[in-house]
Amino acid sequence: MRASVYIETLGCQMNVADTERAATRLRAAGYDLTESEETADVVLFNTCSVRAKAAQKVFTRINDVRRGRIGTGRQPLLGLLGCVAQLEGASLFDQEPALSLVAGTRATDRLPALIERALEGEGRTIDLGERVEGETWDVAMQERHSPYVAFVPIIEGCNKFCSYCIVPFSRGRERSRTALEIVEEVRRLCAEGYREVQLIGQNVNSYRPRTDDGLREFRGATPFSRLLRAVAATGMERIKFTTSFPRDFHTDIVTALDELENLCDWVHLPVQSGSDRVLKAMRRGYRVADYLKRVEAIRGARRRLALTSDIIVGFPGETAEEFEDTMRLVEQCQRIAATRISITANHARSGQWTWKISAIAAAISTPITVNAPRNAAVPSQRPRRYAARSTGRESTFTMVLPETSDDTAIDPRKSARQVRMNRHTPRVFATNEACAWCTASVSPAMPAAMTPGSEATIPPMLTTTAMMKK
Repeated sequence: MRASVYIETLGCQMNVADTERAATRLRAAGYDLTESEETADVVLFNTCSVRAKAAQKVFTRINDVRRGRIGTGRQPLLGLLGCVAQLEGASLFDQEPALSLVAGTRATDRLPALIERALEGEGRTIDLGERVEGETWDVAMQERHSPYVAFVPIIEGCNKFCSYCIVPFSRGRERSRTALEIVEEVRRLCAEGYREVQLIGQNVNSYRPRTDDGLREFRGATPFSRLLRAVAATGMERIKFTTSFPRDFHTDIVTALDELENLCDWVHLPVQSGSDRVLKAMRRGYRVADYLKRVEAIRGARRRLALTSDIIVGFPGETAEEFEDTMRLVEQCQRIAATRISITANHARSGQWTWKISAIAAAISTPITVNAPRNAAVPSQRPRRYAARSTGRESTFTMVLPETSDDTAIDPRKSARQVRMNRHTPRVFATNEACAWCTASVSPAMPAAMTPGSEATIPPMLTTTAMMKK
């Protein structure tokens, strides 16, 4: 048996999927995957760099691990994977001398060999190279984060180059998997008993495979809407997708959602700002009117679709009037049942790659004293938004899929809760005794504990309360 390896994942679903792939390769190479950082020979952190806090968190965790080994006489080999590794590269060895290994976002399949080199004493082992032609995204069932819900990457990277975003530099250019490979993976997941798949990527509706293998039998206005129909034809019970880019969001996606019951009732469509001038400065490639056309298409669906979005406040140069434009857009989107809006306050970041981001390099910077009240103002709209959202749903039932009765598989430092996957949002967390995202106790009609992997019904009373209080 080779060395034992502990991997901790920080960041998005793509990072989770990368960890699953890395774990599959490591176990196949003879490494022992462990859930204990305290005894592992190798401790790896799969990192996120989208927000400064996530990027900084990894260095705190490295210190935690090292402090935990004081007195044992045995420190682990430490390595960084993922976006921070790709962006910062060899400079990480100077920032954190305890590091022995740095592997970028496309070095996943080469990880076993990299660890072997590091264990043999090679100083500063590093790989920031591209994926090798012919690599496949196969993941062993035992390495997936859940036995019921699976992440299925369909596209990696981004070609958009929004002025505030580092994803094109951390993840590279867009590369789409073939539909044949994706559909075959979903079929295997069906056979293994999975109940839900989430098609993931930085921009899923930018999906453009090199060939139409696997899509020829399916109609659609875009390769992505054809892929949705192809994946739905596998018989997988529940199918979600994230994230969508507004400019590439075709109305045929809504048509597919209407046609196919196993495509879930949820669209994540980040708008980022309600000001045309700010959107242009962000290099988003669309205007507010273009976004609202997509929203109207979502509202026009035969099924009631949930819409979620992201907003950046305090973007460099944003005026009070432009912020009010964003607030007005939020109010307009209330009519479309906007379930949740994620709000981020813009702030400058340091690092060797920040010169690539024109927004951060801009001469004008909106003061953080302006950001704070603006950041707080958008959530203040929530009571009205959810009151509007609950209208017409007071007598409806919501189907949820308990993923697990103990979420330590997701984060070992959290207490036991149920992770429930519904059709209208990416995920919700709740205890067995009460709903963590509302103030109401579980009604008598709610079972005291749900069986993971078995779909259950939330009564109308709880559903409405949850929508009001979330």
